[in-house]
Amino acid sequence: MEKTFIEYFTAETRLFVLECSVFIEEKLSDTLGKLLGIVDLEKSKSLGSSSSCLSFFQKKNLILDIISNLEEQDKFTQFMEIRNKFAHVKKVNSFERLFELSNDFKKKLDKWYEGKAGVIEDTEIKYKTYFQHLTFDISHILFEIDVRHIIKSTKKKVEEEIREELIQILRSELSSTEEGNELWLKIIDQLKENQSNKKSK
Repeated sequence: MEKTFIEYFTAETRLFVLECSVFIEEKLSDTLGKLLGIVDLEKSKSLGSSSSCLSFFQKKNLILDIISNLEEQDKFTQFMEIRNKFAHVKKVNSFERLFELSNDFKKKLDKWYEGKAGVIEDTEIKYKTYFQHLTFDISHILFEIDVRHIIKSTKKKVEEEIREELIQILRSELSSTEEGNELWLKIIDQLKENQSNKKSK
């Protein structure tokens, strides 16, 4: 069985941060796949694992386009920036080294998670814990997007099924008489006219 990012908490910090980012990128691809109706992500030309697929950064920007909450946007951005520093800057192998580059990372993590992890004396463990909380928060944001999409899709499907059923009932009732047939044809003509007017606007 593959390890989850949580099981890497005791590993060196860079590995832990990168495992968290792998976890989030998979969740991000899954959420975007649901929104776009992509059934098989592995075969997807945009969300698969080939070199031509969208980067983590591009996927993040796509999801930010549909997130209106400013703090949630900020959490995504901070997560990406922290991840990029650990991935691409050799000397950044701990949160202490990260904060030497910019104290803004520390300020953000303190603002969001101070007091949520109890009293932790060891600085490195403290900020690994905060980053784990950030990972959970982003995962939760993506889960909420999934849920809203499912509810919206289900509602639309139910509405379409009810509408189709009503049309069938109406057609059945009206077709039983000559006057009803004439009325049904008038309804169809009116619907076509309404659709034509909508397209011309």
